[in-house]
Order: sequence, then structure tokens, then C-alpha cells
Amino acid sequence: MPNEALSLIKNIITSLENEACDIVLCVPFLYIWSFIKKTLNTNVVIGAQNCWFESEGAFTGEISAKMLSDIGINWVIIGHSERRFHFKETNEIINKKIFAAVENKINVVLCVGETLEEKDSFINFEVISIQTKLALSGIEEKYLPMISIAYEPVWAIGNKKAQDAFLVNEICFKIRLIIKKLYNENASNIIKILYGGSVNSSNSNLFLLQPQINGLLVGNASLKLSEFLKIIKNCKF
Repeated sequence: MPNEALSLIKNIITSLENEACDIVLCVPFLYIWSFIKKTLNTNVVIGAQNCWFESEGAFTGEISAKMLSDIGINWVIIGHSERRFHFKETNEIINKKIFAAVENKINVVLCVGETLEEKDSFINFEVISIQTKLALSGIEEKYLPMISIAYEPVWAIGNKKAQDAFLVNEICFKIRLIIKKLYNENASNIIKILYGGSVNSSNSNLFLLQPQINGLLVGNASLKLSEFLKIIKNCKF
């Protein structure tokens, strides 16, 4: 609800004004404009949860990357598992969205991750590798500083069962190896890799302490003020 969302954003801004870490809140399109105005001159940045890749045309109901850029948005989540599953977004569509975002000077959080069935079939890293390679196909190296990769195992989202932090670190290292093969070693070192999937205040510090993990993509816990603030306090970067 609008009033509930507004109250949450106000409390977050007030509570985090002295925090040094990067805080990006990706909100529904409905709230973007009013939240941008609320976060001016704060350390909280508003981003979008999705975008469309065409700049203009007959795409009723879609919000293009250009539209987001025009109102000052410079962060967007692309390839979230719910977009892949519910809206049948393919790796090719995700690739087009990344092109549109970076060309409009919008930073991207690219989500990759396996389902429980893929995990149990021991093809989880093959899936992650394909998702990463196809999503970044044709993306020039100069855009990589604008792209973060969020590893979000689909089976861990919303079920209070986060992936083991040491295994996540290993997977993030393998993602860096993919970036090294696609580009070069410097690119693999500078790209930011996040973890998402039932992150909470009890386990967030375990992930943030891992050398290959640069941040977190927080889901349900971001809607609970006290929980989200505890996660922010755990940030060491």
C-alpha cells in the first residue's frame, strides 16, 4: 500500500543516513517518482525492478529503459527468477534489456541461478554459465563497471533456506572465471557479484565475509525495517 511504502522509505532514510555502504532500493514503478524525490541528497538510491528494451513503439504497459533514464533512474534489476518463470523471459530478452539499460546509462543487477530440479540434477553451474554468457553476449567490456551479477538460487528464494555461504563463494568464484573467459582477468576482478536468496540478519554477515561476494540482493527482509537495518549494519564494504 502507498502509505505503508512511504512510511518504510522514510524510516529507512532516517535510519541509514550515516551508513557508508551503497544502498539501492528497487521499487515498483508506481512508487518510483515519489521515492526519488524523498531520497534526494541522501545515501539511498532508488532503482527499478524491470524495464523494456525498446525505446519506443506499440508496447502497451511496458516501461522502457529510456523512460527510466529520463526520470533519473540509474539502477535496474534484470533477469530476476520471477520474471524468467512467470513472464517467460528468455536469456535473449534479458540480453536485449541489458543492452538498453547500459546504453541509457543505467546500472544493471543481472540475476542468475538454478532451480531445485537443476540443482538436484547437478547441472546448476551449467545453467548459471549459460545464463551469464547469453545475458552478456555482445556487451562491450566498457559497460562491465555498470553491471553487477546477483547469484540467486531459485530454490532458496523465500523458503528461509539460504545457500551455504562457502558454496556461494565457490559459485561466485566460478562466475568470475566465466567473466575472465568472456573478457579478461581485470574484468573478472572488477565486476561486483552479489548473493540473493533468503538473506536475513542472521546469515547476511556470513555471506559478506566471503572474499568473492561484494554485496547482497535482499528480498523479503527488505520489507521489514528492523531486519533490513540489521543487514545494513552487517555490511563491511
